[in-house]
Amino acid sequence: SRDFLRTLFQKQSVTSVEANVGITFTTRNFFASFQPYRVQYFSELHNPNLPVVAVHAAIERAFVFGGGVSLTGIDEKLKDFRAGAKLRILERDFVHGSFSFFDVLAEEPRTLLPARKQTAIFLEPTIAWISSEIAWKPRASVTVIHLGSVSNQDALFPQKTDVTLGFGAEPTLGPGRLRLSSDFVNLLHAKTLASRIRLGAGYQYGILEGLTGWNDDRFTLGIQFAFQVLNVGVSYEFDRKTFEAAEAGQRISTEFSIRI
Repeated sequence: SRDFLRTLFQKQSVTSVEANVGITFTTRNFFASFQPYRVQYFSELHNPNLPVVAVHAAIERAFVFGGGVSLTGIDEKLKDFRAGAKLRILERDFVHGSFSFFDVLAEEPRTLLPARKQTAIFLEPTIAWISSEIAWKPRASVTVIHLGSVSNQDALFPQKTDVTLGFGAEPTLGPGRLRLSSDFVNLLHAKTLASRIRLGAGYQYGILEGLTGWNDDRFTLGIQFAFQVLNVGVSYEFDRKTFEAAEAGQRISTEFSIRI
């Protein structure tokens, strides 16, 4: 509404909100999840003297089904290999754009931020290897992502068919467990080498686990608490590139889940 757009010029220079709710079913060889509601909102006041606001908002719904099997049945030598696939069905409604305070006074709000919609279905096959003989469990995987179709392709949500490589290990380190991972994503379409790299690490001791992650856009540091059926996590994110933002952003995120 026009009143809502007017209030954006009276808020802080950057406002960001993201929330998600979902349910997941998991067995050894199969999983399914339903995400009925994920909302993402971001707005930034670019020029206080000649007020211009940039806004991004999206609502998503998704179904995900997946599974994997050991390749031992093909050959005993393949006992450390697994093959699997994930099917994702996604629906997204979003708006994205910028406008001035004078545009709000003169034009209909729906013409300033026209709503767009995407629907997509993707099949993502994977082959993974985890050593059963080496103590620190080295692992590797290759995945084809976004193999399918999407309506109304938009540069804001690039979803081109691509390839991802993953590597990891769990070295023995004192009383706890250290997990290291590195991923090379969008090998075909990423613009720079740095944008292809994802690095992560986690150290678990008892019911607590410290986590950190890095990529070209974001640095994350967090802690996770897991006790029987309850899982709680808190993370700090330093975001360098958020929807054409002029400044870097910082946020605190929390996660809460119950295992039944």
